[in-house]
Amino acid sequence: MPPLILVVLSLDLGFLVAILVIAVIIWGLDRLLRANADQRIKKATLRLWLAAWLIEASVPIALHFSLRSRLAIERVSLLVFGITLLAALLVTFLVLAPDHRKSERPDGSA
Repeated sequence: MPPLILVVLSLDLGFLVAILVIAVIIWGLDRLLRANADQRIKKATLRLWLAAWLIEASVPIALHFSLRSRLAIERVSLLVFGITLLAALLVTFLVLAPDHRKSERPDGSA
């Protein structure tokens, strides 16, 4: 959710509009991800989430401190980073995540 919040805040919408946009997107993602809720999380996916969390935490604050004197460039760079990170996380965890690969046979053997 941090990339989504970053993108919506960078768009400089009103408070109520921003909350509405975030709620609709979260609802849509919940509906999309609910189909895969029965699968267990593996260690590789946990490591991917930790790496994504570190990127989500470090890059926006680094951009803020490096570009705080140029507000227009900071806003655009945060918007581009947020959209890129959101797209990359969706592709990673919906398409490429190791949990979604079928490593077991239908009879239950490995």
